[in-house]
Amino acid sequence: MPAPPTPTRPGAAPRAAAALALGAVTALTLASCSGDSGADFATAPPGEPSAAAPSTAPGDASPDATSPTAESSPQESAEPGPAEPADRSVERSLTFIALGDEGARGPEIGCGDSAVTVPYTTTTITPLAEVMEAQIAVTDREYEGTGLYNVLSMSELTLDSATIHDRHATVELSGEFLIGGVCDIPRVYAQLEGTALQFDNVDSVTVLIDGETLEDRLSLK
Repeated sequence: MPAPPTPTRPGAAPRAAAALALGAVTALTLASCSGDSGADFATAPPGEPSAAAPSTAPGDASPDATSPTAESSPQESAEPGPAEPADRSVERSLTFIALGDEGARGPEIGCGDSAVTVPYTTTTITPLAEVMEAQIAVTDREYEGTGLYNVLSMSELTLDSATIHDRHATVELSGEFLIGGVCDIPRVYAQLEGTALQFDNVDSVTVLIDGETLEDRLSLK
């Protein structure tokens, strides 16, 4: 004999179905919340650094390109001033004549005269030219009240060049050249050739006046 059906209370079936549906919805909701919670934990809010980004110690941070520490400090160096010219001052001499001195004040040169040197300071890199130009530039018959005779005072000479080659000096002059007599010949040699021979690198001298040697100009022929 078949078992008799279990009696049910009216409305029980619908309530059971509703309970099952509610349970399913609740489970889905919990699963959804659980997934969202993980996503929210891993993602940083906009505008804030990510929690997963590694922190950097203050001492390890690289200076920013615009940071004052990244900018090179200007080099403070004094502006170089103008170079001081080299001092080429050297004491040389000019030559004049002590008449009738007979070698008392300097080397005797003839007619009882002496060749006497007076100080002259050169300041250029061409001292031979400088002293020769100074020598012929003196126009007074007596040199600066010293009683020394200037045999070139009657002449008007210009220095064209003064060079030294292989210990030989060549002095080229031009202009009017006059002497007063035979005793002026050794005086001219002393004042022109003698002045050039004072240099340590000069052993001999040739003096030209208007292209003619001094010997020829002083010749009594």
